[in-house]
Formats: sequence, structure tokens, C-alpha cells
Amino acid sequence: MSDASARWRARRARARSSQERGEATKSFVRFAVGETLYGFEVDHVREIVHKGSVTVLPSMPAAVSGVADHRGEVVPIVDLRVRFGLVADGGERRSEKWILMNAPVGLVGFVVDRVIDVVGTSEAPDPPPKVGGSVDRGIKGVIASDDGLLFILDV
Repeated sequence: MSDASARWRARRARARSSQERGEATKSFVRFAVGETLYGFEVDHVREIVHKGSVTVLPSMPAAVSGVADHRGEVVPIVDLRVRFGLVADGGERRSEKWILMNAPVGLVGFVVDRVIDVVGTSEAPDPPPKVGGSVDRGIKGVIASDDGLLFILDV
């Protein structure tokens, strides 16, 4: 297990222990895509890893970079920057991490710019804003904090 995986598991355990003490009702992995903060419920996150090699498949949606082999498991990789319309300039170099999630369809990897931390909150997320009609942006809720808005994504 890598140092990053060990640190991730330790943070996740601390977040769970604060939940057990009643300090927080939900814990989220906070990450950035562009300049915006997003979060996934920690219960769905299997692992956070450095990006790996991706095999491109034909006729895939633009946001699906392809598939990767992660410890013998074929994992579809979704680039959230592309999904959100934040296509990087050709010259821009960005650090990337993959958040591997247990989704209803199986294990899925999400490409993010950087993982920040695991946060717990006792506040329920507010419903997502109704901007743009019935467009499904995959936002499950929003939490306001001193660090700004945290958009909780639906797996």
C-alpha cells in the first residue's frame, strides 16, 4: 500500500470516529476541479490513487477517458474536467488524482485536479440550485462553509 493510500485510510478512519461521537452526520472527500470545490460521500470512495495509464475505447462519451487496469479490475475513467466543460488548454500541466468510487454500475474512477481532505459536517446539504431548468449536472447538494461552497456530487 502506498503512503498516499495509508494517509487516505487514516483520514477516513478519523472521519468515521468523529461520526460515531456524534460530531458529524456525513463525511465527504473534498477535491478540486478547476477552481471549484466538490465532494463525494466518503462511504462510496474505495481509494484515491495517482493517475495511471488509460486505454482509449471507440465510441465513448467525451468525458470517459477510457478504461484502466487497477489491480486486475477494469475501471472506466471519467474526467470531471471534461464532464463539467472545463477542457484544459494544450499547454497547461495539471496534477491529477483518481478517486475510485463504488458506484451502482461497479468501480468507476474519476479524474480530479487535486484531493484536499476529508471533512465531516452535521449539516445536511442544501438542494442543488435550479439553474438551467432540468439539466442534470450530477450535483446532489451544496454545503456553504468558510472555505466557500462545496458541491456534493451524486455517484
